[in-house]
Amino acid sequence: MRSVSEINVSAPKSVLETVISFIILIELDRTTSPNFFREHESSAENEAGDLRFQKLLTEEGEQLTTKTVGKISREYKPSKTEEEVLQWWETSRAYEKTKRRLLKKPKFYFLDGPPFVTNPPHVGTGWNKTLKDVVIRFQRMKGYNVHDQPGYDCHGLPVELMVEKSLNLTSKKDIEHVFGIDRFIAECKKYSDENIEAQTRVFRDLGIWMDWDLPYITYHDRYIESVWWTVKQAQQKKLLYKGLRVVHWCPHDETALAGYEVTDEYR
Repeated sequence: MRSVSEINVSAPKSVLETVISFIILIELDRTTSPNFFREHESSAENEAGDLRFQKLLTEEGEQLTTKTVGKISREYKPSKTEEEVLQWWETSRAYEKTKRRLLKKPKFYFLDGPPFVTNPPHVGTGWNKTLKDVVIRFQRMKGYNVHDQPGYDCHGLPVELMVEKSLNLTSKKDIEHVFGIDRFIAECKKYSDENIEAQTRVFRDLGIWMDWDLPYITYHDRYIESVWWTVKQAQQKKLLYKGLRVVHWCPHDETALAGYEVTDEYR
């Protein structure tokens, strides 16, 4: 399992495995209900929602039982159980069927505050996503059609500074006159993509049920355009104004800094 080995764990490994496995077992117990994934009699074409989930139908008469899932042995091995459950979720398409079953239910919008992609995931990243997963699962158990799009924050100084260090660039002028702005942007995107892939892999292995096939990524044009659209709406509603503020300024980065960006933790 990569769920534990790929995370920079500062807590005891057995504790993390136990917490994750406990959450998975709760879900396993819930999904073994014989009627949980049985489809409605109405056709998929009449359903509203994501087309990826509309056409997903179970085989006629299919029921999920303990025989379908498998039995847990008396000797509990968390890693082995995690692998079995993840494999069963994948082969049975449990996530997709759950989404399909709830398409016409009342909507619950969950906004995923995106993690920075400056590094591979650590134990705090996994803990954060696990808590979100608990909320999402609880709302689904209550019968809501949950909007569960994950996100990744690729903007700002964090990624830029990491790439500068990797390229041994000592100033912003090096980016412009030595390395080249376009090449630097490409390196930042490459660095972001590598960590997005690493984080997604770990989140999947942790059993987080979110729409990993359609995340929002902040450097993508679609996301940037949506931000500008929002700013335009605010301007048209006369919610924007010009003013004077005292801000932190970094002579090296040649930009204003947020308060948390000047703390010891950030540096």
